[in-house]
Amino acid sequence: MIAMTEKAQEMLKGLLTENNARYIRIYALSREHSSYELGLEWEVKRDDVVFESGGISFVADSVSKEYLSGVRIIYDDSDDEPGFLVTSTCNSSCGASGCDGVCPSGF
Repeated sequence: MIAMTEKAQEMLKGLLTENNARYIRIYALSREHSSYELGLEWEVKRDDVVFESGGISFVADSVSKEYLSGVRIIYDDSDDEPGFLVTSTCNSSCGASGCDGVCPSGF
């Protein structure tokens, strides 16, 4: 369901360990623009869905889960502001061609 670069996988595992967190939460913020946000999570909520990718446990709410197909997480440290990028095929239902599928995450 979620693909990630080796560097992203390494960095996410490090964040989980450093913060004693159990999961990486992924939120689908906008269906129209393939916008996502990542966060640390310690407990699963009632309507959450848990899945694993690359040895990392992810959690998403039932609505976000529907928009995670084709998601790829990249860690970019090539400039002064390193961080995660979440890329995806455009989930736009409006047919807009302006979606580039690259969305910075919240971490």
